[in-house]
Amino acid sequence: MSLISAYNTGYRWYVSYLPTQELEAGENAVVLGWGQLGDDAPGPENDLHYVELATLSNPECRIFYGNQITDEMICAEGNYNEGTCIGDTGGPLVQDVRFGQMMQVGVATFVSGNGCESTEPSGFTRIYPHLDWIKNITNRN
Repeated sequence: MSLISAYNTGYRWYVSYLPTQELEAGENAVVLGWGQLGDDAPGPENDLHYVELATLSNPECRIFYGNQITDEMICAEGNYNEGTCIGDTGGPLVQDVRFGQMMQVGVATFVSGNGCESTEPSGFTRIYPHLDWIKNITNRN
């Protein structure tokens, strides 16, 4: 997690919901992970950290990453250079639904080849296009 300041979450973020619609550009979300706190920082971290991000449209994301961005992906960026870093891949991108109940909307997938301290956005796989598979595997209706 590339952060200006790191926050210990206390490990108590539970994902209660799966998305019922596509994640749109401009929505707020939070990514959690144990990844490095910067390009030169050792990792992984001993504490779970998080950073608040805002989602971008896929055309905006393609400005940075070209046509490798598919409809099943979404990019998000934080203030300054905040975002995911090495070791955060696979971590959840969540939104607070109500009263601290979380909905997982994405999975951390990639960071910029220019390093996690660059101003380029972080990349995520969207959960919504994979709902049928998730429900089938988890026996969740």
